[in-house]
Amino acid sequence: MKLGFLIILNLSWFPVYSQLVTGKIVDADTKNPIGYVNIGVVGGYKGTVCDNDGSFSLNLSQQNDFDTLRISIIGYYPISFTVGDFKKIFQQNLSQHFPSVDNNELMKGWSAASMIFPWITRFVWGDIDLKWFPEANLSHPSHKGFYTVKDYIERVPMEGSNIDGILPWALKKLSVAKTELISPLQVADTLELLSNISLASLKKMPKIVHASADELNQTLSDIEGFANIGKYYAEKIRAACDLALFDTTRNEAYRNSAVQHLRSAKQYWDKYAAIYSIKNKPALYNRVGYVDVIKLKEKVQQDIDMVINWKPGANKLNMSGNTEKPFKE
Repeated sequence: MKLGFLIILNLSWFPVYSQLVTGKIVDADTKNPIGYVNIGVVGGYKGTVCDNDGSFSLNLSQQNDFDTLRISIIGYYPISFTVGDFKKIFQQNLSQHFPSVDNNELMKGWSAASMIFPWITRFVWGDIDLKWFPEANLSHPSHKGFYTVKDYIERVPMEGSNIDGILPWALKKLSVAKTELISPLQVADTLELLSNISLASLKKMPKIVHASADELNQTLSDIEGFANIGKYYAEKIRAACDLALFDTTRNEAYRNSAVQHLRSAKQYWDKYAAIYSIKNKPALYNRVGYVDVIKLKEKVQQDIDMVINWKPGANKLNMSGNTEKPFKE
């Protein structure tokens, strides 16, 4: 039997959306699509199988850059290359797709923006979809609805994330205890760094027209939106840390600092909401119910009011797990 050759067409890489790679596998000679091709990381757990029209999508991360990706099906020579080389192929396509911009800068900002939701999701997360909608700091109304600054204090970070919760972090800070865990403030600093990298890259891009349907404008608009909500989350985490310290120490300096962080967070939410609302109308989602980021400005303000009126010791603070019993078992 003569073996054929496979090639990849329409390769796209969407780092803003969880490092998603999409493409289509076709016969190198006939250009006909080849269905049910196996695509996977050699020796790893990440992989997929093409649809019957050759289309595929696969989530990959920076941790996979040096892993080997193998594409194979009976009757064809397999294709193998590193995930990093796969990304380079995408970047070459990116240069052809957006020839008017500096693609290295675009990729830098895009990649940084793509890490904002994974980082905040390690800290505020849900084991099922209705518990966490990072685009709006929201869960279903039957769960918690909008996550408040108090909720942030009580969060249990994702298992295996190596991140410390705010309540145990505050106790360690006040007792000068050492820990190997990532602190909530380090999470906030990381979110701010990723946001700053994204915004710095945008300064080297054309002026964004958020209402434009042009693909480049939509891409740049997404990056700016992610950067602003990343800064919102960074400031909210810092505020929650200060509020936890204030609740224990009654030191007004911590309350004042928390209020300042939340006022800064509100400014970033306003910027994010302005961008988001241009491209997304208020809508009902199966996951979390009705989402209106402009209306949620009221909830953002309520966080500030909560801290201003906070009475130390009056609110019983407890670490709140987020895993359903069946998932634990």
